[in-house]
Amino acid sequence: MSNKPVLSIKSNVSFSISIAGWIGEYGPSFKINKRYKDKASGEYKDTNWLDPRDLAAIAMLIPEALERIKEHEGAKQERHEAAAEEAPKESTEEEDTIPY
Repeated sequence: MSNKPVLSIKSNVSFSISIAGWIGEYGPSFKINKRYKDKASGEYKDTNWLDPRDLAAIAMLIPEALERIKEHEGAKQERHEAAAEEAPKESTEEEDTIPY
């Protein structure tokens, strides 16, 4: 799995929720993140705690995340197939012995 996600989506409902997706050796994986601004320090922080609005935002993001990861996988497969078609084919012994 590379360090850079192949997709990153932020919620329109709760701007603090985002989903990132990667395609690794064993298939796609996703990370759900919630950021908030700490009132005391003024710093932005991450948390695993979610409220009902966050769950609604996640529920709305999941279909888009799944669709986009499928599109990315399809494009990756097409690039792989195109590269295989462009790769030089190995010649057989029979082809090597044909006189010109």
